[in-house]
Amino acid sequence: MNILKYSLYSIIMLFTISLYSQNKENEANNKGVETIIIKTKNGNITVYLPSNIHSGDIISGTVISDPTDRNKKKKNSPLQKNISVFGNKIPLSKSKFSIKIPNEKTSTFDENDIHIPISESPRDIFLTEFNIPNYFRAGYPQKIKGGFDGDFKNSKILLNDKVLDILTESPQEIVVQIPPNISGKKTLEILENDIIFFTEIACIDLNMTAGKTNLFKGESTNINIEIIGLQYISEHIVVIIENLNTQNVHLEGGEIQNIIINPLDAKDGVFTKELKVTANLNGNFSIKATIIEPDSTLVEENINNYENLSEKEKNLIIKRKEIETAIKDANNMVDVIKLQSKIQLFCQENYPSHIESEEKCKNNLMLKLRQKGDKAKEKAVAEVDNSTDKIARIMELLALLKAGESASGKGILFSTKNITWARAELKKKADLWLANQVDLIGGLKGDALQEKIKQLQALINAFKTASGSEGKMFSNKAIKEVEKKLQLIKK
Repeated sequence: MNILKYSLYSIIMLFTISLYSQNKENEANNKGVETIIIKTKNGNITVYLPSNIHSGDIISGTVISDPTDRNKKKKNSPLQKNISVFGNKIPLSKSKFSIKIPNEKTSTFDENDIHIPISESPRDIFLTEFNIPNYFRAGYPQKIKGGFDGDFKNSKILLNDKVLDILTESPQEIVVQIPPNISGKKTLEILENDIIFFTEIACIDLNMTAGKTNLFKGESTNINIEIIGLQYISEHIVVIIENLNTQNVHLEGGEIQNIIINPLDAKDGVFTKELKVTANLNGNFSIKATIIEPDSTLVEENINNYENLSEKEKNLIIKRKEIETAIKDANNMVDVIKLQSKIQLFCQENYPSHIESEEKCKNNLMLKLRQKGDKAKEKAVAEVDNSTDKIARIMELLALLKAGESASGKGILFSTKNITWARAELKKKADLWLANQVDLIGGLKGDALQEKIKQLQALINAFKTASGSEGKMFSNKAIKEVEKKLQLIKK
């Protein structure tokens, strides 16, 4: 059995879209995935494992069997038996698996066991919030850091209500496959055990076409690159173009090129570029285009070293970075509200007399602010139970939710779906508080009892709707039950 280890890497070939593997450790760590390919005479087995594993972790991975054509219909094919991963037998009939990493050194495994180097010290840092990337890239694997437990059975990631395929999961990190051919603003939903998180995320997509797919020596053709969905991104992105067949063709401008894109310059969120290739020999060729992962140091390095950027553009990047850092450091809902005015001022000052660019700037940065606002809001909702005056805190948060949406109910400081979720959670907490208040007055008598009943009834009446539709703070069901109990207490 021949076991090959690769890191997962996305490539867009000239005429096909496929996964391209490179034997680089840093690439594996960057993507969060280690890819192991087992070659047998009957076909290949591909195993995806998390790249960051500690002793004692629970991890989840993916196994894919790809038998040869002559073995696809054979029931007793070796590809349908077990494989061993860190000493655990994994049946190939299952595409997903979860295992516990032993405390022993990896050298204790036999030669046929699938394993990668692990940190022998247990984890000492545990994240509680989800770290959402600035954008998703269509067709790429995407790493999300946060409070994951390593067991994929407890996790579900949805993009516009469609479940994403989980490639790997380890404590504090999950890697999902982003579907191809998607772009624009999407709703991201993360479910981990009893935690539910909603926010918005920008998705961008890269397309490539060529005038001709087969060239004669000396003949040239154009390659057209198109990136869509940029209207919801504020920071520059970097695309690396590489000629994979330098003997066959020459790529004008250099066989490896770094393209830096300012999304605000992309008309209607679409960036286009035309490249020319000339054949050195008769035949076909392949060009690779890779959008660098968001938050990667490669993006910052390329921007800092790019000679064609003017000082004005570089200063604008620095100023925008300061705003983005302030958004990242926002700790609560009050910080989020204050940042809204800073964003408005930044975009007005840096794009004077250019309404379209100013609006793009606001839309892009406000999308990031909503992601942070969603996190702060969920934290605030979770902490309601620890408040000394719970109902006052609920009323305060409901007012902040109202301030964070437009007159039409669209989310401004928080994503629309997250506002709906938060209101539902606050209503549940308010219902419990109301029911508890009725139980507490059971020991009162005389004027004290009557005064407490009046106070509760006044609070209920303040949040009743004239039409009888569902109330904003208490549910109709809770109100009816409490009013019934109050009537009984009066008697």
